[in-house]
Amino acid sequence: MKSQLANKFNRSINKLFFIGIGGSSMSGLATMALSQGFSIEGSDMIASSYTEKLEGLGIKVHIGHDYKNIPDDTDCVVYSAAIHDDNPDMVKATDLNLPKIERSSFLGLFSHIFDKTIAVSGTHGKTTTSSMVACLLQHAELRPSLSIGGKLDEFGGNAVIDGKDFFVVEACEYVDSFLTTSHSIGIITNIEEDHLDYFKDGIKQIKAFVNGELPSLDAEAA
Repeated sequence: MKSQLANKFNRSINKLFFIGIGGSSMSGLATMALSQGFSIEGSDMIASSYTEKLEGLGIKVHIGHDYKNIPDDTDCVVYSAAIHDDNPDMVKATDLNLPKIERSSFLGLFSHIFDKTIAVSGTHGKTTTSSMVACLLQHAELRPSLSIGGKLDEFGGNAVIDGKDFFVVEACEYVDSFLTTSHSIGIITNIEEDHLDYFKDGIKQIKAFVNGELPSLDAEAA
């Protein structure tokens, strides 16, 4: 994973700062990055069971966003789509001229280190379906790694790096984030109008699922 980030930014990267580290996906990615040898620190608005687990792993978590949070020796910032440019942590990252990578793109880099990434998307059922796939692979003794939106007792959480073959990922369509994943198997549970603050209408959402390859599709046909 370190080589993927080094190639992307043309520099060595060892210390990551996660803005919004307490989110379900972000906390999981922070745990995965820690297992890959990165030094991790982060911030979030409130304390939660996710931040408590991260602190139990030795990760320093700042509660509240503040310009002083990001250490000067940070190499790269990972941020969620909910974080805006005027966020104090983001302002500090900009002032330090740090490379930044959005959560979905960071997840996408992880997908490249596995032989078989299985991405589950759709308006409903992503967490349930990805959990079922991960559990099936686990019971088949195929040692899957995973990044999903819910906690699984079988894995002790929502993100695990285990074997190098199978990676099960919950791929959300919001802001086209699911298009950043490199996967060998894609599962779409269903498509229903959702995230209209981004897609504006159902037709644009459908086009996102086919990566913009339906130029002749109109609202009536949908």
